[in-house]
Amino acid sequence: MVLSMLPTQAEIKSRRIKIGLTQTELAEKAGVSQSLIAKIETGQIDAAYTYLKKIFDTLEELENQTQPKASDVMNPNVNFVSKKDSVASAIVLMRKHNFSQLPVLDKGHAVGSVSEKSILDRISSGLDAHELSKLECGEIMEEAFPVVSETTPLPAISELLKHHFAVLVRKGGKIGGIISKADLLKTIH
Repeated sequence: MVLSMLPTQAEIKSRRIKIGLTQTELAEKAGVSQSLIAKIETGQIDAAYTYLKKIFDTLEELENQTQPKASDVMNPNVNFVSKKDSVASAIVLMRKHNFSQLPVLDKGHAVGSVSEKSILDRISSGLDAHELSKLECGEIMEEAFPVVSETTPLPAISELLKHHFAVLVRKGGKIGGIISKADLLKTIH
């Protein structure tokens, strides 16, 4: 049997305070006694794994409820190209909206992406710019942006943006928004 690793007992108080709960409120939500929470927080006892798991699961659930979600930061206006659109039309769309990348969608599903970088890489590898502009986006597209639900917490999106230009947000079974690194920066006050 493999037991999952829990954070240390010392983290309970800081996480509880961070989300604005009293010991009593946390105890009620976790289904344990307030005195157990108090004893854990003061280091008076080493609680059983089952109690700690209940407490940490409750804290994690409450933290996820209070964190911004994809729907809170996404841009609902998703500009995109299809695989059949020309690279020239993608460039025009990127210039018009000051974007550095666009998703490539096919029947509402993400199938790839086109970026300034992918276009410039083709030119630097010797492809004539005029010829490149005539190609279809499907001929030069890179991997699709990741797709998340509108309830995905911001930390998960932030992690995805470390490796991708943007994240698409699925809303009601279709792509309903996009989040770029610039959108995340807008959340910092």
